[in-house]
Formats: sequence, structure tokens, C-alpha cells
Amino acid sequence: QYKVQKNETLMMIAFKIYGDYSKWKDLAAHNQRALKGGQNVFAGMTLQYPAPAQEFVWNPEGLPYLIRTGDTLGRISTTVYTTPKKWKLIWDNNRPLIKDPNKIFAGFTIYYLENGREVASGI
Repeated sequence: QYKVQKNETLMMIAFKIYGDYSKWKDLAAHNQRALKGGQNVFAGMTLQYPAPAQEFVWNPEGLPYLIRTGDTLGRISTTVYTTPKKWKLIWDNNRPLIKDPNKIFAGFTIYYLENGREVASGI
């Protein structure tokens, strides 16, 4: 069972459970009765879901940024780093969540590294 938190969507819940936001349709199908044929969830709602084959754990690094309608990785990079050129650093830091850098979703929280530093590799 999963208890829906404030401002969550089926996509966000699917990512938290499975590490794959595209599984939201499976969650919706599994909870047709609770969703009454729709897709909207609300805080406090309890969803049923098949256990994932492997537990998904994601411990993002950096500072949070809430994606807004109309954002792109370039715009976010300009906002947090004052240049659009560091968009790939944001993408690299959020690979589990961002499958396609041209497709990000308002309402999701991503993480960026302060001052645009690259993630240390095995130091």
C-alpha cells in the first residue's frame, strides 16, 4: 500500500515506487476502483500496487529545484547557474528521473549541484 502525500501525482508515485514515472498507467489500472476511472489522486488516499522486482532507492545530491510549467533544463540552468550551458550537469545529476532531457514535468523536484560542480567520481 502507498499513502498519497500532498501535491503528488500518479507519475511521481510511480517514480518513488518503481524508479520509472512511465509506470503511472499501471498504478492507475491497478487502482481503477479507488480512482473511479480517473487519474486524480489526493492526499490521504491509499493506493495498492504490485511490489517492484527490486527496491528503488534514489539519494539525489545537491539543492532542490521545483520544475515549473514552461521550464526547460536550459532555463533552469540559467536560473541556478546564470548560464544555459550547464543544463547537462543538471541532467546528469538527475538521470534516474529525467530519461529524456527534452521532456521534464512541472511539479517534479530535481536537484542541482551548487556552483555547477561536477559530481566527484569515486574520490
